[in-house]
Amino acid sequence: MNITPCFRLASLAIFGCSLFAPALSADWTIRNGFNFDVENEILRITTVPDNRVDRVNDGTLLRDGQAVPHQVRRYWDENQLWSVASAPAETSLQYTFQGGSSTTQLPEGLSASAIFEEEGFLHLSNAYFTVRLPASASGSTPPAPILGLLPHPDLTAEQRAGLTPDALENSTGLQELRGEATNWIGRGEWQTELPLAKLEVDITSEGPLFQEVLLTYLFEGDIGTDYQPFAQIRIRIFSGGEQLEIEERFHMKRNDAWTFDLAPGWSPDESLVQVHGGGAGQPAKSNMQEMTFTLPGKRWPHEDEIWKKGDRLISLLPRWTQAYDDGWFYGASDGQKVFGSLVAKAGKWVWPHETKINVHLNEQGNQALLRLPTHRGSRFHYLLYMAKSDVEPAEREDRRGRMRRTNQMDGIVQGLAMRNLDRFNNKFITEWPGNDDGRFSAFFFYSQNINPTGFWRQQARQDANRVGSKGNLGTLTWVQNMFHADAFGSYLNMWSPLNPNFNTDFIQRPIMQATRLKDHPDFETFRKRAEIELRKDMYYAITLPGGAGQECFGYLKHALGIYEKLAEVTREHLDFDPTEWPRYQAARDFLYRTSYPKNGRRHIHPGGDTHPRGDRGSPTVGDYGLSGNAQELESEEFPGFGVVLRNHSGTDRETYFALKSGPNRGHFHGDQLSFHYAAHANPLAVDHHVSFNPRAGQEHMHNRVSFGTEEMPWANMDGYERTIAFETDEKVDIVMGQVESNRLRETKKMPPERWNQEYPQIRFDDNPLTYRRTVVQVKDAPSGNDYFVIWDQFHGPELKATYNLHVLGDKLERNGQTLNFNKLTTFVAYPENFSFDTLPWSHERGGGQTTQGARLTVEGDQGEFITVLYPDENPPAMESMANGVKVGDDQILFNRHPSNASDAVVVVQRGKETIGRLAYGDIDLNRSQGEIGLFIPDAGYPFGEIPDWLAEQRTGIPEYAREIATPAALRWGQGAITR
Repeated sequence: MNITPCFRLASLAIFGCSLFAPALSADWTIRNGFNFDVENEILRITTVPDNRVDRVNDGTLLRDGQAVPHQVRRYWDENQLWSVASAPAETSLQYTFQGGSSTTQLPEGLSASAIFEEEGFLHLSNAYFTVRLPASASGSTPPAPILGLLPHPDLTAEQRAGLTPDALENSTGLQELRGEATNWIGRGEWQTELPLAKLEVDITSEGPLFQEVLLTYLFEGDIGTDYQPFAQIRIRIFSGGEQLEIEERFHMKRNDAWTFDLAPGWSPDESLVQVHGGGAGQPAKSNMQEMTFTLPGKRWPHEDEIWKKGDRLISLLPRWTQAYDDGWFYGASDGQKVFGSLVAKAGKWVWPHETKINVHLNEQGNQALLRLPTHRGSRFHYLLYMAKSDVEPAEREDRRGRMRRTNQMDGIVQGLAMRNLDRFNNKFITEWPGNDDGRFSAFFFYSQNINPTGFWRQQARQDANRVGSKGNLGTLTWVQNMFHADAFGSYLNMWSPLNPNFNTDFIQRPIMQATRLKDHPDFETFRKRAEIELRKDMYYAITLPGGAGQECFGYLKHALGIYEKLAEVTREHLDFDPTEWPRYQAARDFLYRTSYPKNGRRHIHPGGDTHPRGDRGSPTVGDYGLSGNAQELESEEFPGFGVVLRNHSGTDRETYFALKSGPNRGHFHGDQLSFHYAAHANPLAVDHHVSFNPRAGQEHMHNRVSFGTEEMPWANMDGYERTIAFETDEKVDIVMGQVESNRLRETKKMPPERWNQEYPQIRFDDNPLTYRRTVVQVKDAPSGNDYFVIWDQFHGPELKATYNLHVLGDKLERNGQTLNFNKLTTFVAYPENFSFDTLPWSHERGGGQTTQGARLTVEGDQGEFITVLYPDENPPAMESMANGVKVGDDQILFNRHPSNASDAVVVVQRGKETIGRLAYGDIDLNRSQGEIGLFIPDAGYPFGEIPDWLAEQRTGIPEYAREIATPAALRWGQGAITR
């Protein structure tokens, strides 16, 4: 095996230590700060001004006085000088540039590479394989970026050393090298309806060390933005390397992708998979797994037949997750060779949860399809072709002479992307004058130990005991590694941290370790970085205005607890105090301002995984150390969460109605547009105060409309909800929310729901389901009560729609259009005809709950429910009207087909007086959801794709964080191709 480590990091360094572009007579020192020798590592030396490129190409680069090969690479908007290095552990190399003729003589151990055009194709070739790319395009159908790979026969080291570029470029020489191996393997193609406008093929670097091509695809068509649809794909092959490096950025339609099938042209019959996690509560398998090459069927240890995932075996993304069907390597193998995909460098991925590489197999066992989505973002990965024996786990002798089973794939990805001279010298501050203790240190980014829960939190407690103590070179590099976007992804690249609280847990360790760098000359750099990282975490975890958590209530408090502990450290050592920041204060206020009354206490909203305590249910504000004046609370919008409607707060007449109508979804359940309702200072219709066991993740277990079909009666539509209108007044409050989805996902009838059950699904991409809920609070009615009228509307495919209501108590009686619960009467004004069923449930968490569930079901491709919730068993007379409902003397009227902005959509009349009104022009589908955070679940909460309206509200980079934003995010955000 020969893997040449190659890594290109940002020219704008993460710690302000980027290499400058010096005069060409300058010297550069390259250090090997590792405790192992390196040999023939290809790395970047410096950047080169545009007007010096020709001189560099024609000159000579000396390494410790000896001429070494070099070449210039045009990488996006800069020129880079690359060369090769070999160095014993903990030594340095001196590079000097001088005039005169350059050398292409490769050092011993490296073999030639070449780039050439043949038969209308462009070929990149080295001793191990030739890759075929398009050289041009004609017509509107785009050719695939990679058309196939031709394996070369296994050569001896001597044969590889004698290989010349001419032999690779010359047809006769290639035929001689190939021998009888003339069969191309793999096949690529585009999956897009966008017609190709132009394909630009640029050779961006050609030389003795590597060959590189940049393919720019320009498409015709409208994708709803100012961008012309495009995809840029950079492909690099190395002298002496068994990997093809691929870097991409793109902006196309939602379902667009290019694919590469690893199976054509040979006969692989097994899958090799390197997973990230084991699933919730399951041990992860850290070594390579040999798996089936056919689907469908059970393919994961924790899966039963109902969890079939269509034809997808695994998704590849370069960041640890809990998911057992997410990983970082997939290979097809015939028992001798492996042809596969390796993902790396999380800092180069933008919108990674949309751009992850999905591996699809089939029932016939003749497909191993890599599907690479190109909706938006960027991606970095490798294609590997090598012997299976170089990939699978192996027995090796450790330093103490003991035989250990090692994962060779760990070493491969480490060398390529994590521990190499290029990364060490071009990204980090690596010297500490007067402190020679320690050496390079970093976690393996794909290790289970990077899971920011048990082990990580345990280590954080140990870090707390070392705060402020003197660090060493290991501390210096470890801190920088853990702050790097490659370690855990970056919010600025639209990486979701699996659960938002995970990022808060993760960053506490490098922040505490940064206090140990006080004696370093660049301490201010690290101090500032620690502050930016904590600000960034809080920025994405807490939504302003209002302070809503991207996490559910209990986990928001968990994050606040970490901020408070870190504040004790940062006040003393890092010169900032996060508890003084507005977001921290707003989040504490949010927990109090959304609290509800129960038995004379104020409790935290029980939504999501807010763990019950003792026998009181959800935690009280006192449990969280919160206090305030409840009588000052009023109806209020909390962007990201939704709206809380109130009246008579802090009294025994308090009315409380919290509508979950915001897109923050961290640890929340299937509660889009559901409500938690209390009247007379005690809960009535509830969000069940349960957590993981049993977790009521089913939408029909919440107070909302759920949807299903005959073949899938229990399903979640998921989606990301939003508030699209809100009006509050002395007598009437009106709020409107909406959620859309292009599929239903099967779930169980009763809690707990299955963890991470993403399939089976029913999709309707061409006719999405839209569910809109309008809630009207009528305050201080003549009868002496506040009451609510709820107008639910839906349209989309032909489905069953069920209005679900879960009320505390043991009573549920139906009398025509009226449902009688304990202390609550529900009147169904519309529809007149519906099927009726009950769903009683009880649990023992937090003192237990018993609820009676009413289910009202209709069928159709559109429909509505109009219901009245009246908190009394003896309500005033209620009756349906042609366009609404009458409650006593009040009329609540709805306009189903408004056409002008001034048209009323909702009108509340008391006698002849209009006491409440919502106009059509007050509805805004692009209404701001606040400075919202980011939660795109890797596992456990498959809410579906991020809709465009939400993505557009999340793409901004805070001004204070721009200096640490990765070039990938900045390049993609700038938009490479505009009309």
